[in-house]
Amino acid sequence: MREKILTLSVFSVFIVAMLAVFVSADISFDSVSGDAQTVVQGGTATVSFELEENDTAAVSDINFKTPITLTSGSNTIVSDDIVTKAIAVLAKGNTSAEDMSLDFTIPLTQARGTYTGTLAPIATYAGGDFNPLTITLTIENPPEVQACKLTGNPGGDLRVKDIDFNNLGILIFQEASGNIYLEFGDDDEWFPLDELEIEIEIENNGNDDIDDIEVEWGLYNTKSNEWVIELDEEDEVNINDDDKEIIDAEFNLEDELDVDLDKLNNGKNYRFYVIATGEVDDGASPTTQTCAFDSKNVEVVLENDFVVLTDVQFPETVQCGENVQISAKVWNIGEDDQDEVKVEVHNNDLGLFHKTTEIGDIDGFDDDVYTFSFRVPNDAEEKTHSLRFEVLDEDFDVYENDFDDDESAFTLPFRVSGGCTGVSAEGVSVFASLESGGKAGGELVVKAIITNNDDELKTFTVNAEGFSGWASSFTADRTSLVLGAGDSTDVRFTFNVNKDASGSQSFTIKLVSEDNVVTTQPVSVSIEKRSGLFGGLT
Repeated sequence: MREKILTLSVFSVFIVAMLAVFVSADISFDSVSGDAQTVVQGGTATVSFELEENDTAAVSDINFKTPITLTSGSNTIVSDDIVTKAIAVLAKGNTSAEDMSLDFTIPLTQARGTYTGTLAPIATYAGGDFNPLTITLTIENPPEVQACKLTGNPGGDLRVKDIDFNNLGILIFQEASGNIYLEFGDDDEWFPLDELEIEIEIENNGNDDIDDIEVEWGLYNTKSNEWVIELDEEDEVNINDDDKEIIDAEFNLEDELDVDLDKLNNGKNYRFYVIATGEVDDGASPTTQTCAFDSKNVEVVLENDFVVLTDVQFPETVQCGENVQISAKVWNIGEDDQDEVKVEVHNNDLGLFHKTTEIGDIDGFDDDVYTFSFRVPNDAEEKTHSLRFEVLDEDFDVYENDFDDDESAFTLPFRVSGGCTGVSAEGVSVFASLESGGKAGGELVVKAIITNNDDELKTFTVNAEGFSGWASSFTADRTSLVLGAGDSTDVRFTFNVNKDASGSQSFTIKLVSEDNVVTTQPVSVSIEKRSGLFGGLT
């Protein structure tokens, strides 16, 4: 009987213990995503989650104890300092209203491997335990790059030695003397319509030739883990031992994309990869395969509100009395839709006083057509004129980007020659355009293209006058010119703008040859107040 009672008592204690475990309260991570994922070097891993309390007690003073560290052997990855949309309190029996997230930014040089760690918050909580969340990240290359690594590179002889970017900018006008670009980004900071030149150097450091080297390149989004420009063979070359080859590529970013513009995201999470695969001519059978790769980081710049004019079409030279047709594309390269977009063209000498054309509404990453026509006056001066183009928003303000506060505006040369009743410049023409600056208290640089229209060599002295009301001084990088018949050269004028200057101002470029004034060219500039943005030139 005693034995039965003892057994019953032990069994009762077991039941009580089980009940205690069963009713033990806790706070748990819920709706977790990204806690186990693969991410490439240079990418970003995001772990999102909610918190749930199991109806025992309210929670306060929640501290996520970030940053946290993930480890793989002796290598580590550290999270961001804060949890996005973190909560500090949680009511009894509630689940957090919004997803929270923690980012891990993976360096380009991060060692590959599997990294693990724990997100273990603390809080004021009388109900039980705060269950931790285990996070596992596997750092790897894109599959195609990983396949290259598996192919191997015996002796490390094949090498992608250098990747060099040259960002030409957005193409706005094609003329006989060369294309004109509007530069908004930088060599490794790309706007959607930028024209890019890429120079790739492939090197063979070995003692054997490497034949049939296929050189591929592509652009990888490390945030979405996808190729936005798929790998494509650019060239196939043979490289002798201890030799190298230079491969050039040129492309327009928007034209080359394998995804729509609205699938891109703004930021530095892009890598330009180059993969070179070839055969080592070492007499081995089967042929020894070799593969090398390298990459370079790229930022894609996506504005919210920015519209530009591209692919401007009009004749470079016209006669007096001629009707001139202008056409162009109006591109909304921002993410937001734009209302009541307008394009304005301006040239006082030709009677174009801020002629505005309504374009209308343009969706984000979409384009429309701009057309405009005007008649050249019969008495227009035979010389190179300038047409000033500006893209305006619904408030008639010139669009400006947030990247470097540049305006969506530019000036193009326009030659009037023949059939005119006016007086032409005597043997020389001047075309001036704003190069940089325009703020009060700063520097303003104007580039003048000076052309000798005579049929013999001429010597000119260059000067600037009539600026004293808005600038304290100026310098010219060249004051004496020697030009052959039909030759042109650039002269840059740098003005020190007065701190109190603003609005439309002007100066005159004067050219003297053999003690005679051969031409004077008035130039208008727009000065913004010190709190404003870049000025312009008309």
